[in-house]
Amino acid sequence: MALVDLADLVGSGGSLREMRAAVPDGVSAPLVAGVLGLLGPSGSTLAARTVGGRQAEAASGWASLVSAAVGGRPPGATVSAGSDRLSVAVVEGLRWGGSAVPWVATRRAGQLLARDRQALVRVGVLAATGGRPDRVGWPAAARLIPQALRTEPPLAVPLDDGLWVGNLPGVPVALDGGCDAVVSLCRIGTEDVPDGIEVAEFRLIDDRSAAANPNVGFVLSDAADTAEVLIAEGRTVFLHCHGGRSRSASVAALLLARRHGLSAAGAYQRVRAVLPEATDDRFGRAVAHLLS
Repeated sequence: MALVDLADLVGSGGSLREMRAAVPDGVSAPLVAGVLGLLGPSGSTLAARTVGGRQAEAASGWASLVSAAVGGRPPGATVSAGSDRLSVAVVEGLRWGGSAVPWVATRRAGQLLARDRQALVRVGVLAATGGRPDRVGWPAAARLIPQALRTEPPLAVPLDDGLWVGNLPGVPVALDGGCDAVVSLCRIGTEDVPDGIEVAEFRLIDDRSAAANPNVGFVLSDAADTAEVLIAEGRTVFLHCHGGRSRSASVAALLLARRHGLSAAGAYQRVRAVLPEATDDRFGRAVAHLLS
């Protein structure tokens, strides 16, 4: 169930038990805190009891983000769309669990604020890290493709209607081939994609540990949904990760399975037809679970 649907559940008087039951498997506690934030002061109290500690402070951020995404003013939402307070709330929401925020929600928030969605995500990440970028300079680095080219040759190939897949160095190749939107599953520089090309970034770490991807099912599903949203808008999407083997293959497999009624194994087989090194060893189980 999407965050906006949880907001509807709150607006219609859904109970705390119903909200907990509606949260998808693997989605972190701050999501619950944010939805409860829609209830106002009483909801914030419940959030504190539910997730404990400072995470309850995320409630106002989540509430405002949901309010912006829904386009209305759910009961208890106190931050008006388009205000500076909304921008602060969005950053706080991202700080406490950006990988559980649907892409369409932050996209809508960025539109309401007349600001680039990627900029909101970057500010949220830096807020969480105390203003410190990581070892490669992300999220502030201008270009990460040159670093990736040291180990990864460009890869960008058509997979299905409106969809190409590949790796980070393949971004320019895909754009030259006619792609006009990018779904990125790895770190990408602020200038790696030209102005005017929409980029949807997702936090998906190429790591088997549960701690690395606390919202793995949600992120896989949201990335596939986002690609479909962009394609429905008439875009040709380039879906990529760093190497084009694990993360992009898994999101592509999920999208193909949903489109064509395939099993997880059948969908991965389709992906391997164009990405021979595609593997399901990191995220195959999560994809199969989403399709079950």
